[in-house]
Order: sequence, then C-alpha cells, then structure tokens
Amino acid sequence: MRVLFTGLFPIWQCHFVGECNFMEEHQRAGDSVDVLTCDSDLKSCDANPGMELLNCLACIETRNSGLKLIDTLPRKLPLISLTGKKAIEGMNIPVFTTNEDLMSYAPFGVSAGSDVISSIITALGNPNFCAKNHPELIKKTIKDYIAAYFTAIEYINKEGYSLVYIFNGRFSTAKAWIRACEKMKTEYCTLERLGMPDRVLRIKRGTVHEMHAFGPWVRNFWDINHNNADIIKEAVDFFEERPKGVLTGWHSFITDQDQSALPVGWDPEKRNIAIFSSTETEFSGLPESFLGATYSDQKKCYCSIVKAIKEMDENIHFYLRIHPNSKNENEYWWESDELRELTNLTIILPESDVSSYLLMKSCEKTLAFMSTMGIEATYWGNPSILLSNATYKGIGAVYEPTTETDTISLILDESLPPKPRDATLAYGAFIRRGFPKLPHSEALDHCTLTFKGVRPNASQLAIKALWRWENVIKPSRIPNFLKQAWQVIEWHRIRLIHKL
Repeated sequence: MRVLFTGLFPIWQCHFVGECNFMEEHQRAGDSVDVLTCDSDLKSCDANPGMELLNCLACIETRNSGLKLIDTLPRKLPLISLTGKKAIEGMNIPVFTTNEDLMSYAPFGVSAGSDVISSIITALGNPNFCAKNHPELIKKTIKDYIAAYFTAIEYINKEGYSLVYIFNGRFSTAKAWIRACEKMKTEYCTLERLGMPDRVLRIKRGTVHEMHAFGPWVRNFWDINHNNADIIKEAVDFFEERPKGVLTGWHSFITDQDQSALPVGWDPEKRNIAIFSSTETEFSGLPESFLGATYSDQKKCYCSIVKAIKEMDENIHFYLRIHPNSKNENEYWWESDELRELTNLTIILPESDVSSYLLMKSCEKTLAFMSTMGIEATYWGNPSILLSNATYKGIGAVYEPTTETDTISLILDESLPPKPRDATLAYGAFIRRGFPKLPHSEALDHCTLTFKGVRPNASQLAIKALWRWENVIKPSRIPNFLKQAWQVIEWHRIRLIHKL
C-alpha cells in the first residue's frame, strides 16, 4: 500500500511526532511511505502567519530531526509541486466586498472561499472579520489552497496513494487535501490528539470538528471497557485532575484563577445559572461543527435565552464565563451592547481570577455551548444543559434540548436532577484510553514528545545563528525593503551552514 503524510506543521512538535509514529508503523507493515515537506513554500502559513524566519527554521529543523529517526527515511515530496505553482500563476483573485462573496467563491469548481475561512479567522483572531479589509491575506491564503489542491490531485493521480494522512482538517491547506481526496475517491485520515499528549486519534473520512460523530465511538468503547478497573480509574482521574490544574493533554486554563473566588456581587439568594462559553475562533467558519446543533452562534444563543428568562423569572441570574483562551482573540464578542444591556447577566472576563469550578459548583445548574465544563458539571453533581454540539453529545451525560422552548423549560425547572454521574465516565475513559498510545513516544510535558527516545526539535546552534536578524536587523529603523533583502540572505546562509 502507498501512504502519504501531508506533514503540514512540524513546528507543532507533538502533532508531528504523532505522524512520525504512524510513518514507522506503515513502514514496518510493508507499506511505501511518502511525506510532504515545506521549505517556506507557503504565502500564508497557518502555523507561522507572520512568516517569521525563526519559526520557518524551527519548523524545518524539527521535521528533519524527526524524519531521520524513522527506520527508513520516507521519500520527500514538495508541499507545493510545479503543477500547483502553475495553477496560481496569473490567477486573478477578486477583492471581496462582503464575507458572503468570499464564501461563495469557487474557482476551478472547488470551494476555496468557504474552505479558507477558518484560516483567515485564526490569522486575524477575529471571527467577525470584514473581507474587504484584508484583501492581501485572503488572496495569499486562497492561492496556497489552490496550489495545495492541484498538488494533491497531481500526486494522487501519479503515485496512486491508497491512504493520505492529514492533520486536523481545519486549516486551508489541510482542507485542500481533503477536497482532493474526496474528488479522487482516495481514503484519508485526519489526525488529532484529544486528552493526552501521547495518544493521537485517527478519524477516517472525517475530522475532529464533526462532533456529532463522537457519541457512538464513546459508547462503543465504554460498552467494551466499563468493567475494566484501570480504565475506570483513568476516567475518574480525567475529572478529578482538571480542577487541580493538572497538565495532561493541554494547557490548564485555571492556573491563574483564585479557587476561592466568586464573582463580585454574588447573591446566594438568587437562582444562579453558570454559562461556559467556547473559544470563538476555533469553531467559526466550520459548519460541520454545528450539524444538528440547537444553536450555532453563541452570542445570539445567550442573548435569546437570557432575555426570555428575564421575562419569566426575575430571580434567575446568569453568569457567563468567557473561555480563558478567548483573551488571545482580537474581537471581544462579549463586549456587545446586546449582552451588556442584560441586567440579569454578569459577564466574567477571560482574564478574571474567578474560579470556574467554584462558580459551576455554586450555581443551580450549568449551560455549556461546547465547553468540556458541560460534562464536568454532571460529574460534580450539577444539572447540565448542552446548547450546541460537543464531543460528549449523545452519551446521556447532559441534557440535550432541541428547541429553545425545551431549553428554557429545563432552565426554569428548579427540581431538575443531574444526569447520572456514571454516564460521564464513558467520556473520560474515551479521552484517556479510547485510542492507542503512540508506541515510540513518551510525553516530556503536555505538548512535547520524544520519538525513539529523542526529542525532535530545532538545534540551538541554528537558532542562535539567526541572532543578528532577530536582535539587530529586524527591530532596526532601516527601510523594510532592506530588512526583507537581509532576511533572504540570512535564510540562505543558515540553510547552507546547517545543510537544511
């Protein structure tokens, strides 16, 4: 079998090391393995949107150091082929006056406009960006997408791959490969880790963002393993460790919170309801995340529910906890006049030291858009209502209203019991043990892995070689065109010295 790894973002070390494990697995099974390699080929890189020289170098070196550890060095193919480059030569991409125009843009019959939205949102940190204000970024991203798409068609045609591995599936170049595989009827897997750094989930013909698909996987794993004492312990640990800030799968968002702090003005005589938001930039532009969901726009969702409840029960007060990671977004959607005008709503800012867990445990019930706090609330004995989709949907761990009328009825019900705590264990077990551990890797921390006992990474010698650029030329006041010329010189000098 011929297998291709797209290898898009080696700078995200833990994800790339996962790919290295799977390359090794396929080689040992007798498969022929190829990998795409980027040598600063993109015009707008999702992992390095500023196209910083230092980040490019770190990415290339991480990739090379990892690939060298595989039993047989995979054959390398350029991320963008000559065919891909020719496809965008002279390509006249319009300036889009509206986001709707961008979304409907489909050159060569491929959905480029809608497929690049997530990358644009991530680069800008703004899900409510205006297309007409960012013509150059949009043009570069679309060109990368089209070049990657035609490269994919060429390679699949020429090499006859039976399987293609694609990271995550959210970003523009990854989406281009998915579209090419779909067109060529070629099997593909997307890769994503969930709760543990040394376990990577392989999703056939889909992505992690299709959250409606997780329920059967979780239930099936639990049906097989619900009597396994080790797996039950892992499931319990998943929930017990999170309020303690234990680093397992990703950064802990509660390390800067005061675990004894409730919001200013907290009134225990009120019927207090906690709402936990999601990071807007991660899911905006991904309609597959909201298939079958009751709500797909969290701001509109909160406004509608809170307004309706105010007219029915003035003793109910909502506390909207903005996801701590939202502080990195450039558009503060929670500062809208619509939300500010709601007197029965208190907004807790992402940088606030108010304890998310104390808030949840102190409230009568919990509402969650996509946040894991939804299922955690059930574990801690709090009635929990899911407003949209989540990877724990469909396992009986939270209430799942399908209309706003049902949602409001659940909120108004003072005697609403929590769902069974045991139902949450299925989810904790799946996240911790639901897919195999990477056989050749150990976690050094929550986002760094070894591969065959070595930590693939950029060498400090190569990084230090860029000292003049990073510390002298880049911050200086010389004209930008001279800086750009110097960056090109530095780039070629470092690559020659370190044989990259």
